[in-house]
Amino acid sequence: MIEVKFGTPVPFTFREIDSSIGLDMEIHARLNGMAQVEDYDTNLYDCEDKVREAIKSNINGIITRCLNDRWNKEISVISKWSDLLGPMMDEEFKTMGITAVTFINSLAVLPEDNEKLREIRKANLREPAYTSVDGGEKDSFEKAIKENAKNISWCCSMCKTMNTGGMCSYCGFPRPHGFWGT
Repeated sequence: MIEVKFGTPVPFTFREIDSSIGLDMEIHARLNGMAQVEDYDTNLYDCEDKVREAIKSNINGIITRCLNDRWNKEISVISKWSDLLGPMMDEEFKTMGITAVTFINSLAVLPEDNEKLREIRKANLREPAYTSVDGGEKDSFEKAIKENAKNISWCCSMCKTMNTGGMCSYCGFPRPHGFWGT
């Protein structure tokens, strides 16, 4: 088995759509992970190094195709990437003559896009809730929202354990950064 660790030093772009809050936005992000290559077409690749090179040199294109062509636009990329992106990448690798199981460790939205997402989500929370809140009540309400965001559940991309803290309670892997609530 060949293990190929990869990352995206150059950010990739995808469209995040959340109709419940009127979000339709181009997002720039980076990610890292690992592909465990189980088999490959020896007619296309004469050695393991060629397989590694093929994966690493095509990773941004593979991710972009998965997120922009294969992704169901009704599902939030940011909330479901850990469950769905790996299997989609496995399908892309098959088209390259590579059989692999892909694990995504983290997806990090670039800070400027992350800030825009937070503003949109904060504005969405504000619309119904803040209409009758004024002065000190509004400040305490905002504080409660920020505090609750720290306790949002997340699924560890390594062992698939649900967590609320900064590290996985089972394997110790850190909570991914770059999505709302972090």
